[in-house]
Amino acid sequence: MVYFQHFNIVAKDWYKIAKFYEAVFDCEIAPPDPATSEIPGFCRIVQDPIPHVDYYGESVGRVVGVPGAHIEGIHIFLPNQGDPIVRNEIEIFSYEKPGEPGPSASNAFGFTHVCFAVDDQQAVMKKVLEHGGSVVSIPNKDGKLPGLLYVADPEGNRIELAPR
Repeated sequence: MVYFQHFNIVAKDWYKIAKFYEAVFDCEIAPPDPATSEIPGFCRIVQDPIPHVDYYGESVGRVVGVPGAHIEGIHIFLPNQGDPIVRNEIEIFSYEKPGEPGPSASNAFGFTHVCFAVDDQQAVMKKVLEHGGSVVSIPNKDGKLPGLLYVADPEGNRIELAPR
């Protein structure tokens, strides 16, 4: 059996992006698990600004394929998963030495967006804007936004808001 577990966002400011997803999409910040987050020479729990994981050491670079990588970040649980055992997550990391930003256009190769099914697109769009995000979708000729709505978090990561 295969289960989806998480996807990763590399952010300039992991804390700001985690707080955005928590506020806008009711995600829950997952406290680091000492059993998997306290491994000497690989990772440790740091308390400031909130408990999160600091990944350091030579083996981190080998795991992610970026020699000398030093990463800080957190996992957040996605809402309404239904299965109390399998919790899907967004992993939000900041690298001490980030790479060059990749394309973020909807027609770029690779992953382009994540989609949340929402009960009220307008209310969620308002929360996106209140928390520093933006609207990506282009209004129709009548000035109304299309039924499927694309927005972006404060760092430009695209999010589709599908009607539920």
